[in-house]
Amino acid sequence: MRGLSLVVVFPLLLAVLSPLHADLVAHWPLDDSGEDIVGGFDGLESGGITYDAIGANDNTDGAASFQNGAIDVAFAPELNPESFTITLWARPVGGAGHRSPLTSRYDGVVAGGGNLDGFIIYNNPANTWQFWTGDGESAMDGWDALQGLPVEEGEWQHLAISFDAETQEKSFYINGMLEASSTDQGYAAVTDVSRSLHIGGGGDMGDQYRWAGELDDVGLWDEVLTEDDIFAILDDGVGSFEGNGPPPCPVEGDPDYADTHCTGLEVEATGSRFGPSHYLTVTAEDDSGNNPMVTITVAGEVGEPLVIGPRAPGRIGIVLRDEGVYHVTVLADDSRRCDDAAEDSVCRTVIGLGVEITPEDCGNGEDDDLDGSIDCDDRDCADQAACLGAVELCDNLLDDDEDGAIDCADSDCSDAVSCQEPAGERFVRGDANSDGAINLTDGVVPLLYLFSGGAEPACMDSADANDTGNIEITDAIILFSWLFTGGASPLPPSPTSPGYPDSDCGEDRTDDALGCSRRSPTCE
Repeated sequence: MRGLSLVVVFPLLLAVLSPLHADLVAHWPLDDSGEDIVGGFDGLESGGITYDAIGANDNTDGAASFQNGAIDVAFAPELNPESFTITLWARPVGGAGHRSPLTSRYDGVVAGGGNLDGFIIYNNPANTWQFWTGDGESAMDGWDALQGLPVEEGEWQHLAISFDAETQEKSFYINGMLEASSTDQGYAAVTDVSRSLHIGGGGDMGDQYRWAGELDDVGLWDEVLTEDDIFAILDDGVGSFEGNGPPPCPVEGDPDYADTHCTGLEVEATGSRFGPSHYLTVTAEDDSGNNPMVTITVAGEVGEPLVIGPRAPGRIGIVLRDEGVYHVTVLADDSRRCDDAAEDSVCRTVIGLGVEITPEDCGNGEDDDLDGSIDCDDRDCADQAACLGAVELCDNLLDDDEDGAIDCADSDCSDAVSCQEPAGERFVRGDANSDGAINLTDGVVPLLYLFSGGAEPACMDSADANDTGNIEITDAIILFSWLFTGGASPLPPSPTSPGYPDSDCGEDRTDDALGCSRRSPTCE
């Protein structure tokens, strides 16, 4: 008797002392068949199904494509628990009417039993996700439905449904976020042994409401998972919950750390008074091949901000009716469980409704368009030459850095010699006697002044060919070299020819004691 007592009591103690957790009942990866790799609840294929599709992300391998086919899993009580969580990836492609990626149901109207039991996920005729349950009562009352988000055609979306028998809470998660819940909609498990669970098919027998598109990584638990669990499954796949719990988050240095990027955000105004007032086109990339998700926040000048997502990137409609400035922020990430956002994971823009938004000036040090980014940090300036490293040349009459300012009008040229404030009268270097032409005499005049007590040149600045602020023998050498041997011209304002035009005339940009007692007639 004592031995028998230990046999009975020891397992009970283990059960009490062990941590409680939800058990994974079945896992259909849908990589190459309808096999359940956990509980042995293998499915039987019918109709058009292939296994050549790319999976929802790198953690789910391949996926199944459904073309009017279904996978039917024979009834088992384990597949119809009183409390449950079911997760799966779905990529809808076409079709019409109600299309079900997963159904386990008993319809009393069809079977004559009078009650409705089970759970259904639908892409309904309006292309909206729905989670239906039967509460075990009269079929005349109809199915209880939770409404989800609009379906994103051609995009992978992660769906999770759950029911808690203790609290009677029914929940619908889309892309890791709780989109709808209720404690007023009941659920009764299917008990009719003739009713299979259908992947890719609907109706009691799986031959109706066929799914159009792809499905991946279906998991069924006999308990309600937490939101964190569902996030982890979205990120890492059902396999990570086969008794091991979620894997650790990546850390700096890991290949998948901070590798999701917001790559574009465009705004389109519809001008419509009904439906969306604007569409946002959001693009994002993930270096590791995971599905990027985006969360959009639209904050007006008053009231609570509008938050959309997390959801797949794409074209997203928003409704703005009140005039004002709206700040739009997009955060791209591949995980809601792990905090490893990249530096370029955020896109920003501003929408003005009845208010004009000034375009970003990429070189004035101000946030002109009010999107929180200044000059070259603003995505609007990404293709501007000034933000690509182009340098303004200060004397070629071109806007080299494309900032709207040319040569000395560009702040980049504020220190350039050619852009300094002029000092003195207009002249041309080399015309020492200010007669309007440059010849041998103009080189002799400063030499006589220096060595023979000759008269001061009529324009001392002109005689200073190298702009040192002094008259030297070097000035004559420079002038003779330019006139007779093709040497470099005197410094600016430089002559273009011995009989120089008015356009060569300029002012001395060097502050010195020299000047002109008589101005050249060409420069008057």
